Amino acid sequence: MRGRFAPSPSGHLHLGNAYTALLSWLQVRAGGGQFLLRIEDLDSARCRAEYLDSLRRDLEYLGLYWDEEPIFQSLRQEAYAEALSALQRQGLTYPCFCSRSEISRAASAPHGVADDGPRYPGTCSALSPEQARERARKRNPATRFRADPDSTEFVDEVQGRRVEDVRSQVGDFVICRNDRVASYQLAVVIDDAYR
Repeated sequence: MRGRFAPSPSGHLHLGNAYTALLSWLQVRAGGGQFLLRIEDLDSARCRAEYLDSLRRDLEYLGLYWDEEPIFQSLRQEAYAEALSALQRQGLTYPCFCSRSEISRAASAPHGVADDGPRYPGTCSALSPEQARERARKRNPATRFRADPDSTEFVDEVQGRRVEDVRSQVGDFVICRNDRVASYQLAVVIDDAYR
């Protein structure tokens, strides 16, 4: 068994972080497994070295030691780029030129914005190659994952049987930002599969 704690060094460790780290550590140790630390530092504007140092000291103070060298997402861009290329070759992605405000405006008329933000309405999903090239002259695109139209079913060890319809609930989601940095959604899947 392997478990991990994956904080973002964008602030000091708070009680909720400590609780999550402790539960993860206890579960792994009870199962005789390894506890890993992954630093989710893709947001370079918010992540700071002093928060990382503070985080490490706090975890060590709590006795929550990890078994391998931490993984830093900021150092794994090559792995994310390879995964992105593989998804592109399979036709599972497309460029998106929409700004957040454009998505918000489209999502708020007439059905409203969901609790976790506006559902992407698919504005760029059917652009022709020519249309995409034209729009790329004015704005760097993000890359969206084309969500499967069918529901996905799985069994969660805590929540039990779950059925998710990503296309209708979330829409096609960003896996690479327009600054060419992998999004959280791509990075965590690649990192969880890595170790």
